[in-house]
Amino acid sequence: MLERESKARRTKVVLIVIIALLILAIAALAVVSYNFLFLDKGNEILAVEPVEDIAGSDLKDTQIPESARVKTTTIPDLVSCFGLTITEASTRLGVDYQLTKTEEVTEPENPDIKQLATFTYEPLTETDTSTAATGSAFTTRTKAQILNIYASLNGEGKIIELYYVGSMDLLGYPTSDFASLVETSDTFSGILKSAGVKAADFSYTAPEVDAYTTYVDPEAEPKRIKKQSFTLSGSTTSETAPKTWSITINYDFNSDSVSDGAEQTESNRTIHLQLK
Repeated sequence: MLERESKARRTKVVLIVIIALLILAIAALAVVSYNFLFLDKGNEILAVEPVEDIAGSDLKDTQIPESARVKTTTIPDLVSCFGLTITEASTRLGVDYQLTKTEEVTEPENPDIKQLATFTYEPLTETDTSTAATGSAFTTRTKAQILNIYASLNGEGKIIELYYVGSMDLLGYPTSDFASLVETSDTFSGILKSAGVKAADFSYTAPEVDAYTTYVDPEAEPKRIKKQSFTLSGSTTSETAPKTWSITINYDFNSDSVSDGAEQTESNRTIHLQLK
């Protein structure tokens, strides 16, 4: 019995020693792991902070570049350009309007017109790209849907007539059916106001659909629209030029590429404004 009890005690001691050694081994492994993961060579704790700003990271930018965006605009104050020279008008219109053409002309219908000038809307767009040397941002010129101002000048080089052609998309007009645009005089009044025109009082009656609609084949069923266009004219309250105005709104449909039965959508919506 004494020998059996002595053997049992030795076995218990051995087990206790083994368990202690296992605990020490686990503790040592934990310390090594901690040092490897969280401490640098100088035994300083490495702080792991969440990423708050990824602007400078290597992640791919999924947003549309600013240079690819279409910069919408509004109709400029055209009335204020009357009586100005080409240089003065260019300054008045701003850097987004570039002088793209000048030519000497002879107009039988108006002998006072001696020269024509064209200003084209080509907006400048600031990009975020900077040069390493100067750190200055590149400025690129974005060409979207063309907007032109055609100026007629007299022998003294002063503007006496203006003809404005602009894309309604470029001017920020929402997509709508043609009937809604000409239902009231609000569209025309808004155009005149933007251009600085003080129109004389006039009465307005909305036109019938057939009055502004041209069909590809009037006899076909269903009818396919080729073009919708309506012109409204009037006078101004000014005693100097411009004394008259004329506005034409056009919807040109891509009828040739639209199959029978397919829904038609406007492919080109433009505003034409003439002041003289």
